[in-house]
Amino acid sequence: MNPKYITISFAFFALAFLPLFLTAQDYQLYEGDTVNKRVDGMRQGKWIYFGKDKNNPAYAPDAKVEEGEYANNRKNGLWIKYFPSGKLESEITYKSNRPNGEYKIYYENGQLQEHGIWKNNRNMGHFERNYENGNPQQKFEFASNGKRDGKQEYYYESGAIMIEADIQQGREVGQVKEYHEDGSVKSIKVYDEPGVINTEKSTFAQPPEDPALAQKEPEIEVVDVSVEAKVEEHETQNQAAKKDNPFKGDGEATLYRKDKQISKKGFFKNYKLIEGMWYKYDDNGILIQVMRFKKGRYVGDAPMENDKASSQ
Repeated sequence: MNPKYITISFAFFALAFLPLFLTAQDYQLYEGDTVNKRVDGMRQGKWIYFGKDKNNPAYAPDAKVEEGEYANNRKNGLWIKYFPSGKLESEITYKSNRPNGEYKIYYENGQLQEHGIWKNNRNMGHFERNYENGNPQQKFEFASNGKRDGKQEYYYESGAIMIEADIQQGREVGQVKEYHEDGSVKSIKVYDEPGVINTEKSTFAQPPEDPALAQKEPEIEVVDVSVEAKVEEHETQNQAAKKDNPFKGDGEATLYRKDKQISKKGFFKNYKLIEGMWYKYDDNGILIQVMRFKKGRYVGDAPMENDKASSQ
């Protein structure tokens, strides 16, 4: 038996008052600390999940997968997740079982991949995403309603600036400057009103003559129009909508995941999303993509503004 890891189960009786009270507990000892405690069937306090708990062959049986605090069976406070190698994968703050607060996600080489603040199912404040080499990829500012607001910057993997823009409530204002990787200006787009470009005032430079520089320009994403968004078994309406107008596979609907975050929203036909949005999340419940559908096919991504990303 591993001396660091001992499981203990017992029931203790409180005789101070009548009738007799019984409180059932079980817990484990790990390196001298009490962990993985259940009180009346509910997880409480410090918990550590190991490879054998997750049934994941990528982890050794005694390797840590994640650890953090529970309160009445819900994740609360900082939770730390590890790669199978034992290196840090993420640090995410939870409140009542949902990501809420500062979070950090790492590459396995130790470089910070993403850092931001997640509250009410949306990003708030400063957000940054980096390349695996540690150079910045994106730097955004988010308003409290989840819309991008303020200075926004995109970078090449080399660290050179790609795009710099000012955004107000998700819309471009003033000038949006785009650069080649050598630092020369590629275009300057002028917005007289939020989101409305003035083509007469805007300038667009010719691409650089150096073919090596031209090859380094970011590739345009090719949209896979074969992707379909079908309703999955775990997706449901919120309770009010389910009672008043139960979803039967056709018409307007908003569907939610088990954690009550929005999954799909729009017009459905035969349980397939025809017009609307498909919200994609990572394993930690953080929104990573909003896919837009038209005529039953994926046509591109929508801004991740998360105005109404959860059921009430």
